[in-house]
Amino acid sequence: MFRHRQVSARVWFLTVVGVACMGATLTLANAGGLRAHIIRAMAVVTCTNGSACEQYDNKGSGDALDGFATSGNGLAGSATKGTGVAGLATSGRGLFGQSASGDAIQAVSSSGVAVNAVSTSGKGATFASTDAAGLAAQTKKSSTLTSLVAGVEGFDVGTTETSQTAGVSGSTPNSGAGVIGLNTDATSQTANNAAVGVYAQSVNGTSTYGLSLNAVGGWFENTASSLFTLIGQADTTGAFPFLARNKAEGGFVSVDGAGNLAATGSCSCGSKGCLQIHHSRIGHDVAVYASGSTESRVEDVGDATLVNGRAVVQLARDFAALIDSQVHYHVFLTPMGDSRGLYVSQMSPTAFEVRESQHGRSTLEFDYRVIAHPADTATLARLPAPNLGRVRAMVAKVDALASRPAISALGAP
Repeated sequence: MFRHRQVSARVWFLTVVGVACMGATLTLANAGGLRAHIIRAMAVVTCTNGSACEQYDNKGSGDALDGFATSGNGLAGSATKGTGVAGLATSGRGLFGQSASGDAIQAVSSSGVAVNAVSTSGKGATFASTDAAGLAAQTKKSSTLTSLVAGVEGFDVGTTETSQTAGVSGSTPNSGAGVIGLNTDATSQTANNAAVGVYAQSVNGTSTYGLSLNAVGGWFENTASSLFTLIGQADTTGAFPFLARNKAEGGFVSVDGAGNLAATGSCSCGSKGCLQIHHSRIGHDVAVYASGSTESRVEDVGDATLVNGRAVVQLARDFAALIDSQVHYHVFLTPMGDSRGLYVSQMSPTAFEVRESQHGRSTLEFDYRVIAHPADTATLARLPAPNLGRVRAMVAKVDALASRPAISALGAP
């Protein structure tokens, strides 16, 4: 392996002598700027150039630079503002590190990028470990910094959409985790302290996507007693913060920005009943129980006037279009004055007739209540069996999957 910069035979001779002595210190200067070679068991190169201190270019098929260590770091790079270690490959790996027990690659930068690996067709960097993390990245945010900082950032800078690419990709063939994000900040979460283990952001695509072929696609768990386990937040008007759907069956549940829940299926409540929240005139929120029925029914109420003992009441057009016209509906009457009694004499899909009993000729107002079957519930059973058994079986199946990683085994890099 050869450096780009040409050095004299005398320099090479002195370098070899310095390596042989193992304890000697040798300083060299050239026209490109001050360059000091401190040679003991290894060479430390320090420079103040605008370009790289050392560059290795291999025109063949081998590696440009190899670093080996028994217990320490095989390769270490440190930069004040630039890149600590930069690897560039045309078709192979831009950067490769392997270690039996220590760090495969350790790079530190005070303000810039610690490791920058670029490949035009292969992998920029590959990290592998037998019993520990293949890649461990750590960042320390100063007390004055309010923006989000990350231990690992991944970017896809492709301009074509012919295939799916990823800024960061992690995989595991066993029960471990392909990608692990851990935040060990012991301070309380505040507006300036997000305390995020994994952060994902996208401009026009999906920021986070989880897919499992035989297990759970996404798992969220929380051990705090006063916080939410899962938060879906929409920051613009008209956006929906939550959607759950079954693509194969077409069913879905959604929540819009106003908190309205929409579901294509039925809603099951426990023995305590379903509650509805109403805001009273005196400014209090009041919970009321929803009424139950043995069958699926809809109802409409109204008032009308009996003239000379007779009245014809037209059903509201939207209500008449909703109900099943082939099934008898029910009408309940309440006279709002003295009479001989009221009854329904005729019914049609769009109206019903009310008369006074005993051929009465009274003129008075009355209230009515109509209860009918919706047109799309003709096949629904009366008092159907609840579906909770299937749900409980699915919950038990999820608990048996052991998809949750061992949190106690995770540690800071």
